[in-house]
Formats: sequence, C-alpha cells, structure tokens
Amino acid sequence: MPLAIISPIKHAPKSRLHYNMSLKSTREKKLEEKVKNLTKQVTMLKEHVSALQATVILQGRYCDRVRHHLEMQEKKGCRDSDNIKLNGDGMPRLLTSDEVFEQVLQYQEHQQAKAAEKETRKAAREARTREMEVWMQEDEARKNRNKAKTEQWKVAVKKWEAE
Repeated sequence: MPLAIISPIKHAPKSRLHYNMSLKSTREKKLEEKVKNLTKQVTMLKEHVSALQATVILQGRYCDRVRHHLEMQEKKGCRDSDNIKLNGDGMPRLLTSDEVFEQVLQYQEHQQAKAAEKETRKAAREARTREMEVWMQEDEARKNRNKAKTEQWKVAVKKWEAE
C-alpha cells in the first residue's frame, strides 16, 4: 500500500500585511474567499487523514492483541484435551446407548494413555537426574585432576626458573 506524504498542519497566525491590503475589486474578493475556502478544505482533509491514520494504528494494535489472545487460546486448547464433554450439547441421552458407551471407552483410553505418558516422562526425568549426578561426579574428578596437573606444572616452572 503506497503511503502519501502529508505536510503537517500549520496553525500560523494571519499576517498583518494580509489585513492591511485593501482589496481593489470584487474579483479579488471572490478569489480571496475561494483561497480561504480551499485552505479550510485542505486543513480539514489533513485532519481527517491524520484521524484515519490514528484509527488504523489503534485498530492494528487491537488486532495484534486479539490475534495473540486467539493464538494462546488455540495453543491452550490443543494442549489441554482433558476437557472432553461426553454430553456437550445439553440434550438428554440414554447412557446405555452404544454411542455414549464408545465415547466413555475412548475417554478412559485417553486418560490411561495420558497417565502412561506421565509415568514415562517421570521415569525419563529420574534417569536423567541419575545420569547428571554421575556426570557431576566425573566432572568434579576431572577438575581435581586438572588442578593437580596445574600444581605439578607450577612446581616444574619454579624448579626451572631456579636453575
């Protein structure tokens, strides 16, 4: 969308020279009146354009905010699938019907799968914790070996400098 450059609105006081000039003819009076009218129209249009620009900016910010909320709501909806309504339409149902029974079975399977996934994550987290403990011990041993080597090197440097 191409943007038009709009010169700023200037509220300059009328010059004294303008008031001191005497209009000599009716034609000059009419032209002067047309110039005033056109200047007023241009000023009005500039104000209108600036108001439209402000509206577009505010609407853009509002749309960004609403889009962000919608994205968060969609992410939350995808993430939280526990809110399954077996009878979501509010109409009464026969609870022994095959359709309702299948929905209940699907819901139970979903809950069991979710619990199994949770246990798997917990076991993986515990395994990682144990691995990190082993790594920390090995890392500490490596640091101690490096400190010992550094001390040996410093002693060797002092011997060499003493010679």
